Amino acid sequence: MFENKLITLNLEVIEKTEEKIVLTKWGYKRHVKAICKNGSEKIILNLWGNQVDKINIGDKIIVKGFIIKIKGESHFNVPKSGKILKVKL
Repeated sequence: MFENKLITLNLEVIEKTEEKIVLTKWGYKRHVKAICKNGSEKIILNLWGNQVDKINIGDKIIVKGFIIKIKGESHFNVPKSGKILKVKL
């Protein structure tokens, strides 16, 4: 549906996985999966490098990125040109 197109989503972070160090084609990078809610739908938000420290469980965020499929599962990635903004209520 929105795969490979930049979109903006309003999400609430409900869970974060344990941090892993992953070897990518750009070298070793920190990685965490943030499980987020968008209404009643759950979305996996991949956080890389310094993005890992930007959000915490319970945060409401606005993210600009794109959806990719990994092993049949939809993941949301935020590229360097994308944004993660915390919403303060």
